[in-house]
Amino acid sequence: MSWGSSRAVYLLWVGVAVGLGVALATVITPGARAVEKSVPEGVVAQVNGRRISSSRFEQALTRLVGDAQTETSPSPALKQRVLEKLVDEELLVQRGIELNLHRSTPAIRQALLAAVLSVEAQGTEFQMPTDQELELFYDEVKSDFKRPAALHLRQVLIVSRGPRDAARARAVAERAASMLRAGMSLDHVCRVSQCETLDPHVPQALTPLPELEATLGPELIAAAHGLAPGAVTDVINIGNTYRVLQVEESQPATIPPLAEVQELVVQRFRFSQRRASLAEALSLLREHADITTTTAPPKP
Repeated sequence: MSWGSSRAVYLLWVGVAVGLGVALATVITPGARAVEKSVPEGVVAQVNGRRISSSRFEQALTRLVGDAQTETSPSPALKQRVLEKLVDEELLVQRGIELNLHRSTPAIRQALLAAVLSVEAQGTEFQMPTDQELELFYDEVKSDFKRPAALHLRQVLIVSRGPRDAARARAVAERAASMLRAGMSLDHVCRVSQCETLDPHVPQALTPLPELEATLGPELIAAAHGLAPGAVTDVINIGNTYRVLQVEESQPATIPPLAEVQELVVQRFRFSQRRASLAEALSLLREHADITTTTAPPKP
């Protein structure tokens, strides 16, 4: 893969020119109008030796005509304005380089980096993997597609009205747990035990453990995780509440078959190709670069 010519990389600065325009408005003085001279074929202008191509001019003209919804055949005056705009833009980019903004301004460095990465990504020809290649790739990354275990819980919640009521609340919860273990329904247990409330925050369906933990807290989930359907936890005291959980349904963590997540896996495969191409490009750059680093890590 080719890293690209210096001219192609330089043209990336065109995207940065908009940001430079405001910053440089006070340091650029008006210059003379462009002088008409002969230029190479396929070029509409040269600015300090840097060429503005005909294709770039046509793209800018098309954008302007489309945005303004003007006449379909641009007038000579409009073409001249577009040309002068591109010349001004090139001057701003060159001025920005003179001021070393690409090295001293973090926002511009980030913009340049993003532009280079975008160009490199576009230059990477994506090869659709064969079925066998995709299966082998999925074997390497399938742990990232694992679906977490899920539980459907029901909960009896007893609220203590104060320190003197704590013993009563715990006794009610213990009695409810015993009745549930004996096979009585939770609704019956609550009627008989005079449970104050059923916790409305418990989802009434199979719910992934991370979501349950976010709703109920890690202590409750730790008590219920691993229990078989129908099993009942011991009484759990949290603050002024006493809780008993019963597992209605459980589902272990699973890795979906490739067919169910194939589109996502292909996207991941494409990303891995781009990352490999970037690593190759950086390796090539390092081979031809003069890099000197300190032997000791920089102090914070």
